[in-house]
Amino acid sequence: MLCDGCLSDTGRKCGYCAQCEIRVCGVTHGVANCGHCPDYACEKLTAFFGMVPAARGVLDGVQSAL
Repeated sequence: MLCDGCLSDTGRKCGYCAQCEIRVCGVTHGVANCGHCPDYACEKLTAFFGMVPAARGVLDGVQSAL
């Protein structure tokens, strides 16, 4: 993943961030990334994992560290 979290203003973001539903959701929930969300792993995120399976491992690690 090429991302430093949904609330990062100065960090790395991919070109799709401006239209990403998952980012909008993260900003709305006020979380640094989906691994911090109380609704982890929601339906939107589960669909994303189908496209980017490596993201699940990263975010599962964040979730388990909390």
